[in-house]
Amino acid sequence: MGLTMPARLRRNLAERCTAFSKDGYAFEFASERWRLNKDVSISLELPSHVNHVTRMGFRATLQRYAEEKSARHTENMCTRFKRFVRDTKTHMVTAESILNWRAILGCDAEWHLGGLKGFLIAWHDYGFDGVPDSVVVVLNHLRIKGNRKGQAVMSGCPLSGPLTDLEMGAVLAWANTAVEKGSIAFGDYAYLLTLAMTARRPAQIAALKGKDLVVEMDKGMETYRLEVPRCKQRGGVFRAESRSLLIPADLYSVLMIQWRNSMAALGNAVGGRIPAGMEGEVPLFLSSLTAIGAKRGGRLAALEEHFTQDRLHATTADLARSLSRISRELTARSERTGKTIKLSATRFRYTRGTKLRREGFGPYVILISPDPQPRVAGFAPPAAQHGAT
Repeated sequence: MGLTMPARLRRNLAERCTAFSKDGYAFEFASERWRLNKDVSISLELPSHVNHVTRMGFRATLQRYAEEKSARHTENMCTRFKRFVRDTKTHMVTAESILNWRAILGCDAEWHLGGLKGFLIAWHDYGFDGVPDSVVVVLNHLRIKGNRKGQAVMSGCPLSGPLTDLEMGAVLAWANTAVEKGSIAFGDYAYLLTLAMTARRPAQIAALKGKDLVVEMDKGMETYRLEVPRCKQRGGVFRAESRSLLIPADLYSVLMIQWRNSMAALGNAVGGRIPAGMEGEVPLFLSSLTAIGAKRGGRLAALEEHFTQDRLHATTADLARSLSRISRELTARSERTGKTIKLSATRFRYTRGTKLRREGFGPYVILISPDPQPRVAGFAPPAAQHGAT
């Protein structure tokens, strides 16, 4: 079945080991919860009706996924398998239970089975017990529809679709006033501007370091770049790849202040100034638990190891809370609804793609270009003492 080592022996070995996720986080095979990176912690608890063979095969396969693939992809497979056994109430994986789940999901949601298909086939190919040959035969013959994408964009939804130029301008104008008045923290303001002006994913923004802020001379003029880590690469390593992005001088100024605030906060946590040779490694957006973790480490010397991992960086949950704080204070209104504008990281991505497409750019430019926003009207870099998140 693809492995020379007997499945039972492999499973017994797996039960005794400490494994390491793709992002370098240690987890115990027998534990009910695995921490895979700063953003992802998965629960392996299955319904009581699932039999022991299926439980062990599921854990062993998920361990391989955690070791070899991205944390988010591993989490998705865990979530979908748990939904499969919950919906079908099956105690084991069978061809009948697979067809039953497809019928339960219906045409609009059968893409969930499409996502789980690869996991179940890999489970079988790894040689772990729990997925018989008959299941693989059925899966290979099924034609499964993918999920429908882009509905909010195509419909121009005023609540979840792309923002209009007037809405974007209203949000930025409000943010400038709010940070000067102290209605929002400077770190929240920096995150909002980064979303609005780069339209990058929260995971990419969370991975930014001070060294990613670059100034270059072009024909006697300064240009500003942001080296943005790629994050949508399945199985990718933290910050293994990046893409250079031109950014406005306004955003560069804000992020420089945010970086200095982060260096000060981290220095206070470890009881000293960050050494000059390590300053570029300091995250722009620190984890909300950084101070606690750094104090526990106790010394500046311990930082070098942390800088090669993601532990000091804000989690996507930290950034989601940042946007929630902004949304609670936001008073900018939509000209379409007359109500307060709804904010989400996804809406900024939709806005960028829609504007570029409207201006005649093709898919490749839309994929790599920043959102072509104007300068922040009336912008003046706020003082660093606003503090960092």
